[in-house]
Order: sequence, then C-alpha cells, then structure tokens
Amino acid sequence: MQLDPLSIVVHQAMGEFYYLQGDFHAAVLAYEKGLELGRNDASLHQYLSWPHEQLGLYEEAIALHKAAVELSQRAPVYLSGLGYSYGIAGRREDALQILEELKRSNKSSSYDLALVHLGLGDFALAISLFEQAYDAKDGYLPYLLQDPKFDPLRDNGRFIALLKRITKE
Repeated sequence: MQLDPLSIVVHQAMGEFYYLQGDFHAAVLAYEKGLELGRNDASLHQYLSWPHEQLGLYEEAIALHKAAVELSQRAPVYLSGLGYSYGIAGRREDALQILEELKRSNKSSSYDLALVHLGLGDFALAISLFEQAYDAKDGYLPYLLQDPKFDPLRDNGRFIALLKRITKE
C-alpha cells in the first residue's frame, strides 16, 4: 500500500485479507477504496458484496452483485454470487431464477451451481456439486477452506472430507 497506493490489486488483496480474517468492516473499506479506483471492475463489486453479506446487509450486497453481473455481461461466476446472495436474503424465487439461467449456460460450472444451492440452504446438494467441482479441478475451491460463507457446512462430514482432499493437492 505504501509503495503503490493507487493499485486496485493491492486494495483488493487487502480487502480479501481482512474478509478472510473476519474483519468485515475493514474489508469493506479496502474494497471500497479499490472500487473508487476501478468503478468498472466487476470483480471488485463482487468482492465488496461478500463482507456486506456477512454483515447482514443483503440489499447492499445484492446491488453490488447486480452491478458485477451487468459489468461482466452476465458471466456465470457473478450470476452465482447474485444467486447466493438472493438465497441468504430469503429471496428464494429470485435465486431459483438465477439457478435456471446458470443451468442453461454452457459456461456455468458445478461450483457456480453449488454456490446458489448453498445460499438456498440446500447443503447436501451444494456439497455434491462442490465434489463435482473438485473432480473438475475448479480454481475457486480454495475459498472453501476459509471463506466464512461456507461456515454452515463446516460440521458436515462430507464437507470435511472434501476439505481434506483439497488440502492434500
């Protein structure tokens, strides 16, 4: 930060550090600074939504996800985040619509589908899809290790076994 305070990547990395440490307020500040520098960066909108979700600020998180979806021309990784956020916000029908859109896309991954099912509270199906994502060597799987959105699964034996497989790779 001292060497390059105008680096979007540095602010994103700091936000992720704070987010994964559970300091959601500090994460918001870091991501917001990054977003000031890169308003059209879809990933920063999504990253900023994550601490908002953890703070229970669902409408703010949903608005950030919607911006990411639009900036990315509806890329599945951003759609899945929106679907997850709809799910945890209790907006089941909206989440199911996103799930259907993801299923119709040939670019969606098992991880994308799993994330929406996680938000909907369909934990067994989410874990099955995360296992498929593991078999496909999905690059987002390391988030399962520490991201607080996966905390509802941490006591599940299948999820624990999956985490062990991930860490042995």
